[in-house]
Amino acid sequence: MTVMAAKILCIEDEALIRQLVVEELNDEGYETIEAANGYEGLKAILQQDPDLVLCDVSMPGMDGFEMLEMLRTHHPDRDGLPVIFMTGLVDGASKSEGRRLGVDSYLAKPIDYDVLHAALARLLGCDEDPEQIDEGED
Repeated sequence: MTVMAAKILCIEDEALIRQLVVEELNDEGYETIEAANGYEGLKAILQQDPDLVLCDVSMPGMDGFEMLEMLRTHHPDRDGLPVIFMTGLVDGASKSEGRRLGVDSYLAKPIDYDVLHAALARLLGCDEDPEQIDEGED
């Protein structure tokens, strides 16, 4: 069994926020992929096969809701891919829409990195060491 660093895609249109999140993930040992909008994010999912997606909701072009709907509707082979929405939209209607589309978790902005790491550990199946996951285990 091979142990590898989890690969996380960060989809965020605000470059500074994306950079800060990616730096935090890299510091924790995760491999990262970056995308600036939903179109780039969907393309990265299909081409680079991340283990988890962190996605902003409000973005120009294709927003997080649209990206998740496209992913779940047109790419059923990626149905088990965990998706976490990072958003300032924490109202009930936004959360309901995300849940309907299959989002796994919400993180309110500004991002609390302790909450982020706990969500990553839970969704990636990691316990003490978020830096590693076992390939081939469910």
